Amino acid sequence: MSEYNQIQKAYEEYIQSRTDYWSSLQLALANFVPNFIAYLGTDSNIFMLPDGTEGSYIAIGDGINKDFIVKNVSELSKSKELSIPFTIRMALEDTTNKDNNSYYYFVCKFQKRNNKYFFFFTDQSIGEVNVDVVPDGQDEFRPVYKKVVDNLLNKLHTSTLI
Repeated sequence: MSEYNQIQKAYEEYIQSRTDYWSSLQLALANFVPNFIAYLGTDSNIFMLPDGTEGSYIAIGDGINKDFIVKNVSELSKSKELSIPFTIRMALEDTTNKDNNSYYYFVCKFQKRNNKYFFFFTDQSIGEVNVDVVPDGQDEFRPVYKKVVDNLLNKLHTSTLI
């Protein structure tokens, strides 16, 4: 086999490996939102906004606050460092004043190394969380959900008001 053919073969294997890698990340992340809803124990991911449109308790996308854009997993960008950066948005309804719903944002990136999946959060109080992803597994992201929920409960604790 010529030198060029060896390079070409290595290149084709590299491209296939990258394609498989991105596919495995996207497939694993596809269950993130529905399983987070189940973890939270809400009946659905939908609630009604004051203007009559539907809001979602959990969404993933890019950006924060007014710049947040909801995206499907396949629409999330892929980084040079072989991770999928994204934002988790959690909505909390104000049951006394529907115009006063609150949104909380958790910026992270999702990556696979040595058959383990990792979430790296920019919020250091959450930090890094690794998970074993099992296709269609209900509890695969439980450690991530727990960290996000615990972080939010700490932020919302009444002692933070004093």
